[in-house]
Amino acid sequence: MVSEEDLVHLAYTPDLTEAGIAYGLQWLSHSCGKTGEPNLKKFQKLVLHKAVELAFRRYLAEKNVPSETVPSTSFASQGEYALVVAGWRCVLQCNFLPHQESPQHAESQPDRIVRAAALVSSAQVIAWVPGNKDVYIFAFITGQVWRDAIQDSMVDRPACWLVALPLAWSNPRTQAALGRLVLKVDGSSEQQISVGGRNLDQQMVSEHMILLPGQRVSTKHEYNCLAYLHAHQTPTNRIGISSLDRRMSHVVSLKEWTNVWVEGDGITLAGYIPHPEFSRRSRRFPSSSQNSFSDQSEEKYRILTVGELHPLHDLLELAQTGER
Repeated sequence: MVSEEDLVHLAYTPDLTEAGIAYGLQWLSHSCGKTGEPNLKKFQKLVLHKAVELAFRRYLAEKNVPSETVPSTSFASQGEYALVVAGWRCVLQCNFLPHQESPQHAESQPDRIVRAAALVSSAQVIAWVPGNKDVYIFAFITGQVWRDAIQDSMVDRPACWLVALPLAWSNPRTQAALGRLVLKVDGSSEQQISVGGRNLDQQMVSEHMILLPGQRVSTKHEYNCLAYLHAHQTPTNRIGISSLDRRMSHVVSLKEWTNVWVEGDGITLAGYIPHPEFSRRSRRFPSSSQNSFSDQSEEKYRILTVGELHPLHDLLELAQTGER
């Protein structure tokens, strides 16, 4: 059973968000050419997940806890890697605590964390392959997630401006490639952006571009599909994109840009539980339940409370002693 003293509190630094954004951009490129339109809410969830993973890896290194990185065994996660501790593949379950619900760091309200829901989607529980040694590690992040438009943005706020391209560009129905693209910025100001997608060999590619007023700039890659435009500086003018091969163009207006930066205050590692035990002990999460720590959606979940998990230090001790 997890008590307040068992919670592990980690600092959240801006480089965690930067690493998460880099991973999220790769995900957008990976999704390019596939069914469905990329979701910015899912993008930010991936940013948080990667941030927690990196913070956890740093914590393990700081405590001299042996770990290894192995290729994922999931067909849906080809190219991904898994963190293994004490012979168990760590599957992070991350929950976000908005500022308005947690004005102070979670460290100041550990009783709420212990009572919080430890949720796993029912689909994930069912998809488990017997014999896989998976362990769920539950983490809570305090902070602020933004999805500001340019007209609503604040000057002193960190930013990661993103445009997910329409399906005609990110998931074209035709087999014809976009080819080399030409971009042009309106107005009199320079704009630095990066673009990403898949090339003619279906490899994920990205490139940094400097758009000068009145000049047409061509991409160095030939694209099969284009997933996103990304900028750190606030865009000030429209950007036109043209595919000469497809004879199509798109003008990215200022209202299409969204600030997807994630501002973290801290991370709390709450506890762990092996998958078979969670599957056996967990309860169905009623759709009518209200839990301020959980992201409510139509997806079905299985639930335990954090207090019903095992203290994380038990797993780390197994790794340090070599027991499995």
